[in-house]
Amino acid sequence: MTHGDSIVGEGLDPTGTRILSPYHFRTNPFMVFLAGDQDERMKLTVLFAGRDSCLSCAEKGISAQNDHRKEFYLMSSPHRFFCCIFLFFLATVAHAIPRSTQLKFEWPNDTVRFYHVAIALTPTSATYTILGASFDGKSEVFVPFIDGKMWQREFLRSEGGSINENIPAGKEVFLAVRCPWENGKKHRISLSFQGGDEEGPKTIHLDSTAPEKGGYPFPGWASHRVLVLAEDFGIPHLKDPQIQFITEEADNIGSWERELRIAHIDPETGEAKEIPSQVLFVNEKADEPEKGKVYSTCQAAFLADVGANEKRYYGFFYGNPAATTPEYQTDLTLSEEEETKWIENDFYRVSLHPKSGQLNGFFTKKFARGDKKGFYGPKYPVHYNPDVWPKGRSWSHVSDWSPPPNVTTEVGPVCIVHRRWGPLPWTPEIET
Repeated sequence: MTHGDSIVGEGLDPTGTRILSPYHFRTNPFMVFLAGDQDERMKLTVLFAGRDSCLSCAEKGISAQNDHRKEFYLMSSPHRFFCCIFLFFLATVAHAIPRSTQLKFEWPNDTVRFYHVAIALTPTSATYTILGASFDGKSEVFVPFIDGKMWQREFLRSEGGSINENIPAGKEVFLAVRCPWENGKKHRISLSFQGGDEEGPKTIHLDSTAPEKGGYPFPGWASHRVLVLAEDFGIPHLKDPQIQFITEEADNIGSWERELRIAHIDPETGEAKEIPSQVLFVNEKADEPEKGKVYSTCQAAFLADVGANEKRYYGFFYGNPAATTPEYQTDLTLSEEEETKWIENDFYRVSLHPKSGQLNGFFTKKFARGDKKGFYGPKYPVHYNPDVWPKGRSWSHVSDWSPPPNVTTEVGPVCIVHRRWGPLPWTPEIET
């Protein structure tokens, strides 16, 4: 064994060639093979990964796609030691930029709740910073994971880590980059790094073709969120009404009513199926007036199906100015008979009091036997609240309105909303 063998020898391939793996020196940009030769010289083979330039020596090698394989004959002992020292220095000095060893397109899951590409980055010999990530030329959100944990200030504050800086040396990183990848389409992901000892940022470009299924279900919709509903009590919830709030910068949304789409995402297959949804309320408010940023909040309704002890993933998609208002089939109807409004679906029939608009009658279509299918009082409502009874004045209820000061009725595929508001009768200083 020579000194050179002890420095770089780390394993044997089937031919007996000693191999120096790239992992041994963290981010070594090439692989090194050393083998003894018949004339006591040492043959050196260097495989440059994705490099455009090579060492300038007498070569007799070959070139492969995106790689350069170079073979050199080094001096025989006693010069081997100095050559290997030079090689060691070349492999370890100032390489704090990681390489990608794996890239996988994924749909939302429990760990990363957005469509993303998962990239494995090799350990490095020094700390580095992730400056940014882009998908098909557009800047995107990215989240690094180290040892299975999100590398974020909240989790690893004591180690000085934040979401993009001070990635420690010697650690493999799994980077999740948010991206609306499409089935079967070729995409480019670009990552920018800053090594602690290197001048200027370095950018790597990764081109890959997405799988044929599980991709982003609404191409052209720029933004999305994912809601996970979990059932923990062993009771199935079918067609369970859900009302959720979504807030976004107002510049990123043109119209919630036109743009919002909600879909159920299968966590096993990635298949996404759009479900009926309805926007109930929209409000805009400035966060800090002096900064001029305005946020838009949407209240949306949909029906969720969550089995006993199951989880369901629901995606909220928006951010497409060219979108048109969706139309969904529904069993909901609103009708009027003798000044009484009736709201119906496949299961119930409900009436509203003709004067106050309070609940006035309730009938079931499927969940009762015989004649006991509901109740109805044409003269008086069955619900009175809210109410107030100030001392010295009459008891005032919203059921006393005739008619309410303000009334709106919205008919949609998920629900019918009948709103009334204003001062209470006989107590005008109180509004409800």
